[in-house]
Amino acid sequence: MNSITHPKKILNKKLRDVWNWLKFYVVNIYEKMDRHHAFIFASGMTYNILLCIIPMVLIIFSVLGSILQSQELLIQISLMIDEMIPISDYSDKIKEILFERIGEFIKYKTLVGTLGIVGLFFTASGLFSTLRTILNDIYGIEKGKNIFIAKIRDLGMVVLTLLFFLVVILINPIFQIVKGLFGKIKFLNGVDFSILDRFFIQIVPYVLSFLMMLLIYSLVPYRKMKKRVYFISALWATVLFQLAQAGFTYYVTHIANYSKIYGNVAFVIVTALWLYIISVIFILAAIIGQTYREKHDLMGTKSREGLFS
Repeated sequence: MNSITHPKKILNKKLRDVWNWLKFYVVNIYEKMDRHHAFIFASGMTYNILLCIIPMVLIIFSVLGSILQSQELLIQISLMIDEMIPISDYSDKIKEILFERIGEFIKYKTLVGTLGIVGLFFTASGLFSTLRTILNDIYGIEKGKNIFIAKIRDLGMVVLTLLFFLVVILINPIFQIVKGLFGKIKFLNGVDFSILDRFFIQIVPYVLSFLMMLLIYSLVPYRKMKKRVYFISALWATVLFQLAQAGFTYYVTHIANYSKIYGNVAFVIVTALWLYIISVIFILAAIIGQTYREKHDLMGTKSREGLFS
């Protein structure tokens, strides 16, 4: 009888532990979403992202226009828009608007790039200031810095982000150029690069998304914490982004019909809504990381109390 009861007790204890774990995270995350005004903060974050899009597009056109022919430029821009806006009907509308001006962007690429960089420094500085406010609030960081130091940090993050995006937009074109050069080498002429192609298309975007989130979560807040907190926040953000992309694509494609309601400006509504969802996920992932931190600190406190009891 004891041999049967004992495993049951172990199972009940495990189930109770799992329930307590789930209850702790679900309740705390729900309360933090409300306490930290997650949806209001997400609105401000979305507004700042929208302001950053125009100068970022100018920089992308300038950089790619300097190294690619017009047809190749169209392909790379098309791939990036498809990645940013997952619904084909609306991404096609954005492409149509941009590609009408492709010749002018290439012709005046130096001016376009300069305007983009100057504009990005102003808009992205505001974005990182918003992100810093959000993350400091979630992580419970009350002590601020001198406004001059804060602006220097924001500008530093703008430069770092700009470099990161340059890597993102150049990595695939450079790979295609290298692949073309390898194809001209006689003994590599028959090599199948399809595996590498799939890797760059399917895996690299996830890795880059994770690294970008990791940089923001770890560098934007004023106070340093355990790296595991940043890792968990970045991992959840990356996973939730992909799930949200699949769900949002299905919703817009099969359920909602914004084109009937908003007509030609439907792509603007869909883009803004998608950016708002991304902003909510960014905040939610930060809250998950903070909840993990509190859980870990609570367990550490209990273990220390057990030593002295």
